[in-house]
Amino acid sequence: MDASPLPPHPSFQDESVARAYSRCRELEKTLAMEARVLGYLLLLAPEEEGRRYLASEINPDPVDDSGNKTDDSVVRGDETLCLLAKLYIAAFIRCFRSAKGPTPDPSLHPSHISFEGNVVELSYKLMEPPSSHQMAKHKAIRRDGGRCVATGKYDLLTAQSDASSLEFKIPPDAPCCMTEAALIFPSSINRNIAGGNEGAAKNDWAASVWAVMEHFGNVRVLDELNGDNIHRLENVLTLSHDIHSAFDQLKFWFEATNANANEYRLRTLWSRLMVDKDTIVTLTTPDPQCLPLPSPKYLALHAACCKVAHLSGAAEHIDRCFRDLDGMRVLAEDGSNVDVLMFVLEGITV
Repeated sequence: MDASPLPPHPSFQDESVARAYSRCRELEKTLAMEARVLGYLLLLAPEEEGRRYLASEINPDPVDDSGNKTDDSVVRGDETLCLLAKLYIAAFIRCFRSAKGPTPDPSLHPSHISFEGNVVELSYKLMEPPSSHQMAKHKAIRRDGGRCVATGKYDLLTAQSDASSLEFKIPPDAPCCMTEAALIFPSSINRNIAGGNEGAAKNDWAASVWAVMEHFGNVRVLDELNGDNIHRLENVLTLSHDIHSAFDQLKFWFEATNANANEYRLRTLWSRLMVDKDTIVTLTTPDPQCLPLPSPKYLALHAACCKVAHLSGAAEHIDRCFRDLDGMRVLAEDGSNVDVLMFVLEGITV
């Protein structure tokens, strides 16, 4: 999926959204990437309420129900819209885009699923969300039947361990892989943002992320994902290491088929990834109350982010910033790497 110009004449039910999209098409002549970020967000927004909210931020001249300009109308020029696009790159696309991919702690691996025996057996029945990544992994393994939800392969170390306390059985000849607990919304946005860090760049970035997700994605983040709630099972998927890496780098996503509940078509930009890009999977759970499924709303936001990032060219921009950041020691005298410096100062590296 390469960066693509905004398609002409899409149909929108809301006139204000249509006007905002036309503004993006006009802006595309001078600020292609930024215009495409905003335009594709309008096209691919998973929530109609979020689409209308973004349109209200883009439209230069607010109007009342009669079509007349209101007294507080504000002309939003190219510079303002450019800043708006950068906010969505930093607080929406960058939120889901991992800096360096998953780095699992071996101590959190499901091979330890049996070492606490009764503790793990009882803890999965607690209604409260998991309080740690380790407990989230234990619960996700039980919910997902010990398998990567994308490939269906069983977790290797669970297959090799004493899994007698688990409800599922792993066939002796079943294909296996190394799996990890993948968070849809990353835990990094809740890390080191309180106490002495309040008011710092990282705290401001997290606040921006939550504001964007609440207005654009209808995710009530302070209620749903604040603090330890980031580990709730609705935010966790069991994925193989390679799928997890692609998922965190916006190269793999779950696209709802809208045919059946919790049914998704797998999409990937990595042609050599060991999964058919048109595979359809249905996520299931043996206990909807204690082991809830990943949130369709969270997965829809992640899918929209992947598509917007690549169609707009923002993903390539972020990747380039990471590459430049790795090799940068000082700011160039000619200012050629100022974008990378701003990438850091805006608090969007974690």
